[in-house]
Amino acid sequence: MINIFRRHKLRESDFIRQADGSLRRVHAAGRCLGASCPIHRPSDHPLRDAPLQWRGDRGFMERICPCQIGHPDPDDLRVKNFPEKFSVHGCCGHCGG
Repeated sequence: MINIFRRHKLRESDFIRQADGSLRRVHAAGRCLGASCPIHRPSDHPLRDAPLQWRGDRGFMERICPCQIGHPDPDDLRVKNFPEKFSVHGCCGHCGG
């Protein structure tokens, strides 16, 4: 498994989900690693406005759709250069499949 925490100097504790759904202790907007960022500059994908959730067990962010299913955030996978196999998930179609 790719150790994203070591590679990008992140720890699972860097992302704290608040009761209102917002994230705390994330990088500053000027320190985004790519052209798109799941937190500050999401690309134009179907779930760009869906709530974010940190998946510490898998090492990436996911978007929670109206069905309450977690879909890997494409911007987070792209900026971390995760192989496509990491995007496999139980899908309801809200992410565009």
